[in-house]
Amino acid sequence: MPMNPQLAYTEFAECQFPADLRCVRLALEKIGDYCRARGLRPALWGQVELAIAEGLNNAVEHGCAGKPGAEVLLRWSWHQEMLTIEITDPGGYLPGPEPARLPEDLLAKGGRGAYLMGSLMDCVEHQLTDYGHLLRLRKNVGNPGWKPEEAAKMESTIESMAEDLSRSYEDLAALFHFAEELAVSTTLAEFLDRSLDRLLILVAGQAAFVRFVSEGGNALELIRPPLSPLDWLKESLPLDSEGIEVSAFKNGAAVTMEDCNSRPGDPLHSHVEGAFACPIFFRSTALGCLVVTRSIHLGYFSTGELGLIRVLADFLGIVRTANCFTGRD
Repeated sequence: MPMNPQLAYTEFAECQFPADLRCVRLALEKIGDYCRARGLRPALWGQVELAIAEGLNNAVEHGCAGKPGAEVLLRWSWHQEMLTIEITDPGGYLPGPEPARLPEDLLAKGGRGAYLMGSLMDCVEHQLTDYGHLLRLRKNVGNPGWKPEEAAKMESTIESMAEDLSRSYEDLAALFHFAEELAVSTTLAEFLDRSLDRLLILVAGQAAFVRFVSEGGNALELIRPPLSPLDWLKESLPLDSEGIEVSAFKNGAAVTMEDCNSRPGDPLHSHVEGAFACPIFFRSTALGCLVVTRSIHLGYFSTGELGLIRVLADFLGIVRTANCFTGRD
């Protein structure tokens, strides 16, 4: 029975540049980006970078000397645990087989580069090609610090953390604004007008209103109608009735409805927009609910926008419990 065919696959990159020492740094940056993206450990990159720099400098200064328009070809690949660097210049010099030794004069150029490359890399090879001199450097760099798919996952995690941090700043800024409105408002109705108007701007909402549980504890009462009267809005909702407002209050959990028309029997049914009902608590005591609606043409609220609505709901729980407007004119 014939064996399954095998596919040999090697990925590599290359660049070509004129014999100009200023280009060496640019070439090193390209290889550095390649290696870091594949998880090469920083300590190993320091060794590899120095060896490559010596090889490139030699190619420019010696391999291209006296050859106008000469160019250096640089190719690199990482296969399994082996990183391979190939530097080709138009020179025809092939070093002897004897091992490179550290020159007695450490400041002298001759021999120093060859010694560094031999010390820093696992294998240094020289070869004459049709183009000229080929220097091949190899180093076992082990497994990457992370695989490409893990790097992508890490990047996604970082982006998510940045988004969470940005959302936290937005929530904090909104909380300070609501506190400022509380300081300048003389009545609960005035505070609601100011705060709900601000909230609608932040979340691109259509309408917002607040209900608190009645003194008898058997209904949710509308505290103040929205600035724009809504014909479909009921003044009182018995707690034994159906609907997302009562559900949010009784279950102590927010309720989302992307299209109110999809829920026959709900008090918001005739309202053809999306709605978010968030319970209002103080510690573990349910006090009411905050409802914000939005046109379905704008899509539903984002996670950050829902967070801002929750911030105001939490703040309303404090305002309601603390009787903040007692004694104000």
